[in-house]
Amino acid sequence: MKVASIIAEFNPFHNGHMYLVNEVREKCRADYVVAFMSGDFVQRGAPAVCDKFLRAEIAVKCGVDAVFELPVVYASSAAPDFAFGGVSLVNGLGCSDLLAFGSECGDLEALKKASDLLSDETPEFKAELTAALRSGLSYPSAVSKAASAFAPEVSDILATPNNTLGIEYLKALKKTGSVVSPFTLKRHISSHDGTLPLTDSNTGLSYTGASYIRKHMLAYEKQNELSKCIPDAAAELIRKNLSKQLPVSENDFTLPLSLLLSSMSEEEINALPGNADTKAKLKKYRGEFLSFEELKNRIKDKSMTETAAGRLLIHALLKIKDKDTDRVTGASYLRLLAMNRSASPLLKKIKETAVLPLITKMADFDSDSCPMLKKDIYASDLYCKVVKEKFGISFKNDIIRSPFIN
Repeated sequence: MKVASIIAEFNPFHNGHMYLVNEVREKCRADYVVAFMSGDFVQRGAPAVCDKFLRAEIAVKCGVDAVFELPVVYASSAAPDFAFGGVSLVNGLGCSDLLAFGSECGDLEALKKASDLLSDETPEFKAELTAALRSGLSYPSAVSKAASAFAPEVSDILATPNNTLGIEYLKALKKTGSVVSPFTLKRHISSHDGTLPLTDSNTGLSYTGASYIRKHMLAYEKQNELSKCIPDAAAELIRKNLSKQLPVSENDFTLPLSLLLSSMSEEEINALPGNADTKAKLKKYRGEFLSFEELKNRIKDKSMTETAAGRLLIHALLKIKDKDTDRVTGASYLRLLAMNRSASPLLKKIKETAVLPLITKMADFDSDSCPMLKKDIYASDLYCKVVKEKFGISFKNDIIRSPFIN
């Protein structure tokens, strides 16, 4: 049995994801493809466009064999923690042969070279990085600039988001002493931001980034265009739930964020992940009733990307402190969100090999003894309450929900 793992958001699932799953299955001769997916809040510092169970259902209906949740303390964090959390789950499976990911360059050796440079930082590199940060550059830009002084080709690689995330996966595999092999696939046709869908002349399928799909999801005139960028099974479920339980946006969380910030002490804000200057801005503006987006734009500056500012607000919303993110051992459990019935031999194998507790039924697991899981439950319940208020649907408590079985 050969098992391939993918760390993803599927926000939402599109043709690029389908391409990765199919290519990994074919080129790596994988019997099963397992995804470790962000829950209801994602790495770009925002809520997911729809809840984790619906996104997991879409994924298994589009060819993924099983979907497990990436705990929110990692899913809502910057690339190093996001990658480390995901890799700890891949390792925790105990039977994963490879970790597959898309990259702009598609060159594993080049990514490994960059990973080695960043994993074994020399005093000279650290000095360049510090100088770049002090000049006002954001951390990703500062790393790219520092790398250019030692390996210009690495600097170019660091300029794009999927390459950067791939490097973090390689660093995490090395840090954990993982026996899982990395495999990268060059992103197919579209850029990450996907300004416009591009069509593959061989297949007739269109490709764009998830951000483009989210941005135009409610635009009637874009529906035909978007349907060509999403697998049929995904498009059907999205259409069925459009304006009924999706899309969810950051501004839907304005009220709970404002209420939470007004009740937080300065010590609690100081305990959030992030730099002191940004947290000082958060203290300054939290008393104003600003939308999530407006507050995010107030606290960001040239040294902090918009995404990083969004992550700080999500961490405040979810009461995630810097100490909540385990950077030594990683994730505490494997929580199944969805699977295909045909993958039952895989689940049997995981039960034999997993080095982390496997959760298939929340009622059978003592969530009170697991702080990381309690954060997931809190995040999911908050998300579902906001969705209930926005769309008028019933509230679904996270602790009683069962995995979707296709």
